[in-house]
Amino acid sequence: MATLDTTLTVLLVARKGNALDEAQARLLQTNIDEKGSPYPRSDRRVYVGTTLDDVQSAFDQAAKEARTIQHVFVGAGLELEVRLEIVKEAITRSGDTCVHLKDATSGPSGFLPFIQAVLGDRA
Repeated sequence: MATLDTTLTVLLVARKGNALDEAQARLLQTNIDEKGSPYPRSDRRVYVGTTLDDVQSAFDQAAKEARTIQHVFVGAGLELEVRLEIVKEAITRSGDTCVHLKDATSGPSGFLPFIQAVLGDRA
C-alpha cells in the first residue's frame, strides 16, 4: 500500500548512539511559520530501531497507522548478517520501500549526510 499523502515516512536502523538520535531529530526538526514561531512537522514520520525486531515493529506500526515506509536507512555499524536480515525483512514487507545501506568508510558522522543526500530537498 503506497502512502497517498505527502508525508515522508522513513525508518532509520543503526547501532544506538548519537548518529541515530541526531538523524531522527534533524528529520523531525520543527518548522518555523511566517511569524517566526516554531510548530511541529506534520509532513513526516520517522521510525527508529537498532534490531531486526525493531524493524518488524516499525513496519507493523506503520501498517496500523495506514502508512508505507518509503525509505529504510541502514547504518554500517551493524553486523553484516543483521544488515542482510533487515534488507530481507524490508523488501519482503513492502514492494514500495527503498532500502539504503550506508558505507562504513564515512563512520557514524556520515549517517545524517548520507540520509540527506538520498532524500535531497525532502530531508
